[in-house]
Amino acid sequence: MSDKGITASFGSPEEALSCISKLQALRAADLQIDHSQLQLTGAVNESAYDQALRVIREAGGSV
Repeated sequence: MSDKGITASFGSPEEALSCISKLQALRAADLQIDHSQLQLTGAVNESAYDQALRVIREAGGSV
């Protein structure tokens, strides 16, 4: 399986930070937060991609 890139925007740093731990549980890789733009980028296994999108949306982010 391959990895798929993810980019999400958040309304606050707290939303992004809470999302990171959940994405790490899905074994997301290369997670980075751009604090000035409140964006999170990374990659997640293709099989967990849909679940990662749900996690991002539940944390208040948009993809």
